[in-house]
Amino acid sequence: MERRKLLLHNFPSYYATNCKDGQNLIFISVGSAANMEMKKEDTLHQKDMHQYPPYIQNIKQMFPMLPIHLILIDPWLTTPSYIVKNLEKEDKRYDIDVEFDNIYHFENSTNVYEFKDYVTYKGMSNDNKEFDITNMLEELNDFCITNNHILLFHDFSGRNTWKLAYYFDKKLNQCDSSIIYDITLRMEGTCSIDLTNPTFSLPLFFDDEKISIFNPYKLTNQDLFLMLNRDDNKHLKQILITVYKKRISMLVDDLYPIYRRFKKHTIDMKKDSSIELASKFIDRVYNDEFYMIDMLFEKDILNKINCYKASIGNEIIDISLLESIIDTMEDCLREYLYNLLRPFDDDEIIKIRIAQLIEIIDENIYKWPQEIRKMIEEDVIQKFGIDLSIVKIFDPYVN
Repeated sequence: MERRKLLLHNFPSYYATNCKDGQNLIFISVGSAANMEMKKEDTLHQKDMHQYPPYIQNIKQMFPMLPIHLILIDPWLTTPSYIVKNLEKEDKRYDIDVEFDNIYHFENSTNVYEFKDYVTYKGMSNDNKEFDITNMLEELNDFCITNNHILLFHDFSGRNTWKLAYYFDKKLNQCDSSIIYDITLRMEGTCSIDLTNPTFSLPLFFDDEKISIFNPYKLTNQDLFLMLNRDDNKHLKQILITVYKKRISMLVDDLYPIYRRFKKHTIDMKKDSSIELASKFIDRVYNDEFYMIDMLFEKDILNKINCYKASIGNEIIDISLLESIIDTMEDCLREYLYNLLRPFDDDEIIKIRIAQLIEIIDENIYKWPQEIRKMIEEDVIQKFGIDLSIVKIFDPYVN
């Protein structure tokens, strides 16, 4: 087990010595066992090609000399994995003097690495049977940024890769990189994904012998709608609409429920300052939502929550601190709403509409999410003639 932990920590260093000169493409696929015995078929359909997604196959066809590294992580991988059998028509070299379970090098510069174990990462539960690869991914990000490599990551085990994508956004959006976490445009949250969906095929750019992948999540909402207005490409429009709709979903299904839980807890504590109830609440927050709070809320909110947790440990219910947390969360909601509505109206009108929506929260805590979703979608139709309902997004946080 220690050997494997060492491997994961040394992962970026391994690639530093094994990537070929020039740009390389690295794809990490978690939960990528083909499970052919369950499907009772001999051939894996392209929509289920988790080990070598169609989008990456297309990139390889467009740029045949681009070295591809397919890192497959799943305790149930077969030996050899499905994609290795599928690529066997190519000449290959089998490498056994490594820490991976198996490595296969093909003459067409395609490399397959098999790692048969459980892994976890930031925001996911860890039962100590899984290796946390978050630090390794952070180092790999830096390595790929420095060397202009392409890095794609997806978890097909049913966990929400989009959470990891948002975690890395703050850093990756500040640099020129082709690093994509969640190859389904953050639409999906299940293992049953149709990888042939054209919306998942992000546009490519080629300049100065460097391939770049367009990442629409780097766009502000204003820039996103400017691009929607001036570009007639239907494929690009579908991608941009998907991103904007996912941002609405984040507000309605993630930020708002967290705010609602804290607001209800504050009301409960004013009625009954029970240390036991407060302790259960804060434990649930840390287990279920601490990562989401870290990712979505700013303004020193975590320090305040930690102070509240410490006060509970001292058997003190600090109502004023809870109210301060609520006020800060509300500020964050207003800011997120402002950025969503900014493409449609001037600042004064937006502020009035936000005030109206925030007021609805106190009247009916279940009405507000539907109101904001309806209002924004109607604005988009009215101003841009775009119907957001054409894009369906799976989201496990939908109420």
